[in-house]
Amino acid sequence: MILFDLINAEMANFPLLALLRSGVFAVALYFCLMGLFSHPTGLVREIDPVVVPKVSRVSNIILMVVDALRSNMISSKNYSKNWPNLYAIIEEGAGQCFTAYLTSPSVTSPRIKAMATGNIPGFIDILYNLEDSSVEQPSWVQLMAANNRRLELYGDDTWLRLFPGAFKRSDGTTSFYVTDFFEVDDNVTRHLDGRLAALHDWDLLILHYLGLDHIGHVQGPHGDAMPTKIREMDIVLGKIVSVLNSSTNDWLLVLTGDHGMSDQGSHGGSSFPELTTSMILISPKFKNQKTSMCTIDGEVFEAKSDQTDLATMMGLLTGVGIPAGSIGVPPLRVLQTFWPQPFHRYAILLELLEHLRKLTKCTDAACDHEFLTSSDVVKLDQLHSEISSLVRLCSATVPPHPACDRMATEMEKVTAQVVNLLTAFQRRTLLHTNNKIAGGLVGFICLVMAAISLSFLVPGIRDILNWEEHSSLKPSHRQRALAYTLLAVNSLLALLLHLFSLTASSLIEEEHQTWYFLATTNCFALLLVLALSVRDGGSSCSSIICVTFVLCLDRFLLKLLNQTGDKWLHLPDLTDWLEEHSLFLWMAQSLAWTGILLTRGLLALFTGRFSRLHLRTMLSLIVVALTQLVYRIAVHAAEPNRMHLSSSSWTSLLLPARLAFLALAADLAVCLWFSFRLVAWSNDLRTSSPLLSTTSCEGWELPSPVHTLALLACLLGRTTSVLLWTGVMIKEILLARVFHTEFAALGSSSPQARSKLIYFIVMLYWMEGWATFFQQGNSNKFSTVDMAAGYVGLSGHSHILSTIMVLFYTYAGPLFWQLSLYFRYILNYGINKRVLGSETRRSHVRNSVVTFSLGFLTLATTVSAVVCLFFHSHLFIWSVFAPKLFFMAAYCCVSIPVYILMLAF
Repeated sequence: MILFDLINAEMANFPLLALLRSGVFAVALYFCLMGLFSHPTGLVREIDPVVVPKVSRVSNIILMVVDALRSNMISSKNYSKNWPNLYAIIEEGAGQCFTAYLTSPSVTSPRIKAMATGNIPGFIDILYNLEDSSVEQPSWVQLMAANNRRLELYGDDTWLRLFPGAFKRSDGTTSFYVTDFFEVDDNVTRHLDGRLAALHDWDLLILHYLGLDHIGHVQGPHGDAMPTKIREMDIVLGKIVSVLNSSTNDWLLVLTGDHGMSDQGSHGGSSFPELTTSMILISPKFKNQKTSMCTIDGEVFEAKSDQTDLATMMGLLTGVGIPAGSIGVPPLRVLQTFWPQPFHRYAILLELLEHLRKLTKCTDAACDHEFLTSSDVVKLDQLHSEISSLVRLCSATVPPHPACDRMATEMEKVTAQVVNLLTAFQRRTLLHTNNKIAGGLVGFICLVMAAISLSFLVPGIRDILNWEEHSSLKPSHRQRALAYTLLAVNSLLALLLHLFSLTASSLIEEEHQTWYFLATTNCFALLLVLALSVRDGGSSCSSIICVTFVLCLDRFLLKLLNQTGDKWLHLPDLTDWLEEHSLFLWMAQSLAWTGILLTRGLLALFTGRFSRLHLRTMLSLIVVALTQLVYRIAVHAAEPNRMHLSSSSWTSLLLPARLAFLALAADLAVCLWFSFRLVAWSNDLRTSSPLLSTTSCEGWELPSPVHTLALLACLLGRTTSVLLWTGVMIKEILLARVFHTEFAALGSSSPQARSKLIYFIVMLYWMEGWATFFQQGNSNKFSTVDMAAGYVGLSGHSHILSTIMVLFYTYAGPLFWQLSLYFRYILNYGINKRVLGSETRRSHVRNSVVTFSLGFLTLATTVSAVVCLFFHSHLFIWSVFAPKLFFMAAYCCVSIPVYILMLAF
């Protein structure tokens, strides 16, 4: 009963209670995410007791990780010509090639954990990708360090954060400053000569190159700088192999990537290019093999491996043992090459079987394990018994037992059987990973979240569906109230329909189509209502023209700028065409900025006696336009020679960006100052002289400070983003004009009609916000998050600033429309009296608007959480449903504080 009491209308509009419920929802959401995604598998994870390490099979191992090296960047015809040294090595027979598969999420930190531990990181690890803590699970890195093996790390400092104290020497570089293509890799390569000259001084050397990933984020996989960067990696590889070949040491070089890269250049999603990379093993010992495994199937290597295989392989080769919890399977060719002697081969096979028995706790044929079939359990017990007996019999110093002759004759057959058994277990583990959750606890948390969401929404729904008030209205107002009620009900049903769409994977992948349809449909419904009102003399033709223009903007420009979704993401869009035709791109930019300036200039004509003050906002906007154009020109001029710029030359490009930030800050201050001064003057004029008060401007004519945030998004985004935001700002101004005109026609005698119209505006702005989110090129894939937005104007990586800018740019669309709603209809009380009425009415409308918006936010997030709970074993849980929940959770973190501030003012 307590939960139902929360749905009382008066309590729902109480800011303190809304704050409390928002806080409870945020805490519940956190525990919901942890309950759903923080327990990857039910495998044994405890660290084994310290054992005496075996002798390493190689003296020196180099792990060369090229960040975001997708699987076709070595093997496809488009890229293979950039690897002359690598292909020369492969032709000599010294290389073995694999396509390495990995699991979602395809971001650096979880992938390093998988390579080091051989286990499957939790999906929740994507939240910790920016700030990593040390790995608690056993890994070959920790085992080597514990056994006094000498490790060195040069490159991505994620390794240093995950494995503190493990490296004897290191020089870490930040992985997040994505506009740095060259220096981040030069800092790695400059150590090579010295370390290759001292092979006796280290056992394992990790080189983690970041430049290729950075190029992908900025230019995409087919960017102009990509061939040069790949050739640079090939030169480094050739130098390493040349030096190692001249030494007498046994050595192994592993070339791989931590994850792949999408066709748009980012990563984090679940597409094939993101979840595959190449793994090349290079050693002179491979020349003894009769055949090579570097055959190509299509555009990738035919031989397959899993990223977790690296952990088991490294543990065996270094002699420190397999990390507890590793599900990796050493490649068959590695076993054949580094353990050619029968006894040594059987000993290593026995170690693999012992590891599998520990993982599954299956020590006899009667074992029952979810990842092993009954025949697998029998096979495991049989192989373990036979191999352990042979190893025991043949390890004696006395003349060998006659049964030892079987070792040589059956060695390859038994090896294949063990590898096949391990592979079957690995595949089932990967297929069913993350299926174990605390369903009861998560279900209860979802109920709490649902109750809070309904407590926000139900009062507004009750107001919308309240038909009793209509009978007391004048006939003219009754008709308008009915029209607004129908608009609000239509919008409400549309948003509820969207909630149902969150249960379908294909509709989530193409969610932009849903929002485009809903936003367009509701604008068209508004157009019909206005057309009918014009016939009755209630609305003006100018309002119809405004809404028609909004519809045309949406359908014929904004939705064409950026292709998004899943099925048609690969198709070229208007942005692609403009970037290929630089002349038209610069013309479009100039027209966009001219449109922004003209829009604000025309608004100044409506402000009457305050037009002179409005000119100050014009001057600040001109400065914003000039500084942003200068920044774009500077970046464009530097782009062709980016791979060859010195650090100081590239750093000098920071000045235009920072000047643009200063101009935006000045514009925001001027717009805020003008708006609040105008509100104060409007109040004074209404008090002193009703005649003078008629010269004051409407709320829609104000230079909105929220538009400055749109201009910030122009700076953070791609060059064509100014086209999108020009259209969005014009849409917002036109819709504000239409609704203020409607409020003026209603007057102050029909609070019921105003209430219905307010609710419709809230829902329309909610739809427009998410439509803009997708028009910006976003989707429900992590790979579409533009990380480059977090580094505009920064000379180095800053976790706080970069995260804030990336979050702001990603959710700029919803934030823009929600803040515009608040500014146009609530904040400017002095101007909006015809909208809000009395001060008491203003508080009521403010609380209703904010809590109603919170209701849609929290309910959509709750539905996503419930879908993840029920579909936890669904094929698309990690590629579709989980990312959607994470996007909604991140938006909650961004928007809930904003809503709380709205309630406070």
